[in-house]
Amino acid sequence: LFVLCAEPIALPLSWEMGQAQIFTYYTEDSNIFAAAVCTLVALWQLRCIFTGGELPVWLKKLKWIYGLLGLIFLSSVFVIGTSQNGATNWISLGHGIALQPSEFVKISFVFFIAAMLTKAPNFKTMLLTSIFAACHVIILIGEKDLGGALIYFVVYVFLCYVATGRGIYLFGGIGAGTLAAKLAYMLFAHVRVRFIAWKDPWSVIEGS
Repeated sequence: LFVLCAEPIALPLSWEMGQAQIFTYYTEDSNIFAAAVCTLVALWQLRCIFTGGELPVWLKKLKWIYGLLGLIFLSSVFVIGTSQNGATNWISLGHGIALQPSEFVKISFVFFIAAMLTKAPNFKTMLLTSIFAACHVIILIGEKDLGGALIYFVVYVFLCYVATGRGIYLFGGIGAGTLAAKLAYMLFAHVRVRFIAWKDPWSVIEGS
């Protein structure tokens, strides 16, 4: 209620204060950090709504930077990453601090697709967007971060559907996702283990 009734200066001030605190949250608790990022983005959107402004135009012009930096950051785990729970998707910074690049790249990934599809997309635009999105997903599969790959894929499908309004992207994505899940079950042992645990958790509750 306070936010909805706030004076125009309150939202920009909250935005500036949020930027100063966000990295402090990260060093304390990753869940608090995730909540802080979501809150910060929400405040930015509210700032635009209640002050009558728009998101900076320059953000829309950085689409290729979003895409390329996202791919580079995701790929960095192949060089300096560590493995946890069967997936090589963490980077250790020392002193008990580690980060998961895919969590940050989710933001740049959404920005990239949104910037690409801002205007009515043609075939070339959709093709380039799909290639970059596929590269993100393939890298995550190479890391064995299949959950992350699924999230990126779903985001891509729904953003394409929203941008074009064509059901072929939605239903085609569901079909492709179903096929990909079947292939993942066949190719990755840990996926089969998790499926068994989901299907009948009591039979494997002791780790058998």
